[in-house]
Amino acid sequence: MSVSEKELIRLNDLVQTLGLCKATIYNLINTGHFPRPIKLTPSGRAVAWRSIEIQNWIDARDRA
Repeated sequence: MSVSEKELIRLNDLVQTLGLCKATIYNLINTGHFPRPIKLTPSGRAVAWRSIEIQNWIDARDRA
C-alpha cells in the first residue's frame, strides 16, 4: 500500500482496509497505540487519518 502524504482516510475505509472494528480503532487511539484522527469539521464529528500515518503504523507493526 503506497500512499501520498496528503491523502486522508475516513473511518469506514480504515475499518475495511485494516480489518479492525471502529471500537478497536478507538480503543487503540485511547491507549496511545494508534494515530489520532484529524478533525475535518469544527464540531469534530467528521474525522479522517493521514494515510502516511496509517502506513507508518502498519510498517511499525510489521517490524515488531
